[in-house]
Amino acid sequence: MATEIIGYSLDDLDLALDVMELETSPGKYCRIEFCTEGTPSPGIIDNLYNDIINTGHVITYPVVTVMDNITVTSFNIRRDLPLETYFWPALIPLLIPLATIGLITFGIVKIDDISKALVPILLITGGILVLTLAIARKPAQAYIERGGKIPY
Repeated sequence: MATEIIGYSLDDLDLALDVMELETSPGKYCRIEFCTEGTPSPGIIDNLYNDIINTGHVITYPVVTVMDNITVTSFNIRRDLPLETYFWPALIPLLIPLATIGLITFGIVKIDDISKALVPILLITGGILVLTLAIARKPAQAYIERGGKIPY
């Protein structure tokens, strides 16, 4: 069902834009047509377009046609989607840098605790490695003395 709003000034046009935008489903377009006494110049059309865009409305560029000696200026207006639909997709690319910054900050703040935990782990790992090499030394020497191949 088409809604028709009749007005006689630019103030009425602003009201009509708001009403038409509210009656349109989010993301959909509706058509606005208005008649003028004469054919508007390209400068006036540019000013009209810029003024409507500056109010926050999303419109197509106005088209001027003459039907039965009546000048009709028309354009399509789109109702924007609610702000919540733009919030999450904009937030997702920020998650990795924020997590990285958080981990770096955590590491800087907790460097004492991290070093206290890592030093014993490194000492134990190094000790196990030295013991393994010491234990494996004798069998390796015996293998080489019997003529075994030395791996590269």
